[in-house]
Parts: sequence; C-alpha cells; structure tokens
Amino acid sequence: MRITVRVVLLAAITTISVPNADADIAALLPMCNACHGVDGVSEMPGVPTIAGVSALVTQNALIDYRARTRPCVTQLKADRIAMDMCGPATLVDEQDVGAIADYYAELSYHAKTQQTDPAKVAIGREIHDRDCEICHVDGGRDPSQDTGILAGQDLVYLRQALEDFAQQARPMSRPKQVIFSQLDAEALEALAHFYASQQ
Repeated sequence: MRITVRVVLLAAITTISVPNADADIAALLPMCNACHGVDGVSEMPGVPTIAGVSALVTQNALIDYRARTRPCVTQLKADRIAMDMCGPATLVDEQDVGAIADYYAELSYHAKTQQTDPAKVAIGREIHDRDCEICHVDGGRDPSQDTGILAGQDLVYLRQALEDFAQQARPMSRPKQVIFSQLDAEALEALAHFYASQQ
C-alpha cells in the first residue's frame, strides 16, 4: 500500500510550545518537529536529524526544496515511507528560512542508535577515509565544515541520500560527482552502514 506523509497538513499543529524560538517562526516549528522529531532529533525512519546541523546546510536544503532542485518525494521502498519535503518548504517564507536554520543549528545533535552490519561498516570506513574524510571530517561528525552531519543519521535516510547523489538527483560539486560515479551499489550500502554506526 502506498503511504505518503503529507507534512503540509501538520502545519495546523501550532499549539505545541517551542521554547527559545523566535516568535516569527514558532508557529512553523511544530510542522518541522512532526517528522524531524522533538527539537529536531528524528525517530522516524527515512527522516534525518536536523538538530545541531550547520545552519548553512539546513538553509540550502530548504532553498533547494523550494526550487525543486532536490527530490521532493523519496522513492517508496519496503523500508521507508514516501515523504514530501517540497510542500512544507514552500510554507516557509524566504525571510524565515535562515531563522529556522539558525534555530536548529543551536540545538544538540544526538546520533541514532541502530543495528548495522560490521562487515559493511568496515568496508564503508575504508571508502570514507579514502574519498569522503577530506570534507566530512571526523567520520562525518563535524558540522563546522558545512557539509552536514552524517554520523549517526538514520540508516534508511542515509541509503536514500547516497542513492540520490549517485543518481545526480541532488546538487553537488564536480569532485563529488566524480567520487559518486566510481561507487557501485555495494559501496553505497557500505557507506550508509558506516555512517549509521557512528556515535
């Protein structure tokens, strides 16, 4: 059965108290938290944690979704629910994009504890050290590089994100395109397990 979460309908949930949020964006945060979790720490399969992520990364993601240069709906597979991010992104005014990004960047990131395959983790670590560490330093933990936090993100989300990059469905630099062109499905799966295993 196809299940699509229409996050835009959750915009009506505005009675939840959001401490330390600017009044202009407080009404929007429950919509974000409905999928990304309380204080941006996701517990939903296929949805990344956005707490503690660089403000620039979150801001660029919202801009890309608004422009539809990033896939709006994740591919529906056995391990995930189809999610639409372009709808919610269009509800955020341009002037509020930065404020929302700044708000979540100030919150604490929490890596997800999940089951991973040790053999795949080992292979993924080798690929990361060879191809990815130069930008995603400290095993993908450091948000200061403005490349996103990969360590401890949801495994289902990581699979989808890596697949999107491999299919050039998301904006990326030329060097990144070259790296992904050299990674097969097994390498992508190994990378996903490596990042998911990091705490």
